Amino acid sequence: MHPPSSNLGKMLYRVTGIAAVGVLLSGCLFNPFARDAQPAAEPVTEIVEIAGTRQVAVVLSNDLPEFVAIADELNRRFSKDITVHSLGGKPGNAERVLAEIDAAGADQLVAVGLLAAKIGRERQGRPMVFCQTYNYKEHGLVSANSKGVGLLPPFDKQFETWHELDPKIKRIGLLSGPDKDELLVELRQAGDRRGIGVISRAVSSDKEALLEFKRMMSNIQGLIILPDNRILSPRVLREIMSLGAKRRTQIVVYAPGLLNLGALMSFTGRPDDIANAVVKRLESVQADGRIPGPGLIPLEEIRVQVNPAMADHLSLIIPEPLAGSTGNR
Repeated sequence: MHPPSSNLGKMLYRVTGIAAVGVLLSGCLFNPFARDAQPAAEPVTEIVEIAGTRQVAVVLSNDLPEFVAIADELNRRFSKDITVHSLGGKPGNAERVLAEIDAAGADQLVAVGLLAAKIGRERQGRPMVFCQTYNYKEHGLVSANSKGVGLLPPFDKQFETWHELDPKIKRIGLLSGPDKDELLVELRQAGDRRGIGVISRAVSSDKEALLEFKRMMSNIQGLIILPDNRILSPRVLREIMSLGAKRRTQIVVYAPGLLNLGALMSFTGRPDDIANAVVKRLESVQADGRIPGPGLIPLEEIRVQVNPAMADHLSLIIPEPLAGSTGNR
């Protein structure tokens, strides 16, 4: 196996304050600074053969530990060589990374994060599977030879977990950017199945998001903050968290790092589940490079983290299955 272009064992990414929130909002919400996260037990993985593939190149948008964990899982799954490359969060590194991919002879690409997906879609022609992106339609990432894996874990498992933490939760709010109608329908249906009503508001700016939250505060017990950087800025996100704490609003996010700002709970995908979905898409690549199926396939599992301090503030007792720093479902 060729050594990866970035040292997976030494990749660390720590940021604090406003800069940290900015990173969390840049295309994909993940956790660069959660203090209590513990890695889940490593699953038994199966080595797979991908017919006709000489090399798979995995490109990371940056060196977030969660991105590296996905690359590690993919490394464990392939019997053929793969290489791992990092853009380091800088578009200016694209030329170097693309040259490395060419030199490695890669004929399939896995893009982790929005920056990697945009560069892969715009500047190279290999079949590409992208993951860890939210606004993929807005960036034109889907094509005949470019398909993705979902970012958000299953909504049914999210509401099941929320109901387990607080059986009295009945009404929650949701702030979304424009053009997310299908997603909002899925969320509402999942909430209905658990007896939880979802009041959603589509907004087009961070100021409008803050205004709508203030308007709905008196009518909701909780709030879902979707990972949409079009409508969230670090300043507004912090203000929403502060207001939520004062009003005892249960805030759910998709980035464990935001627990430190006052969120109650975070839901994310599991690296092993994400890797499984990526492998399924790679295995389906046809001889002409086309990838069959929908633009995005969903995740099946969920990783949960609960903020004990916020649970205590809200007078919630964390059930044993949710106790500890990280829970997989």
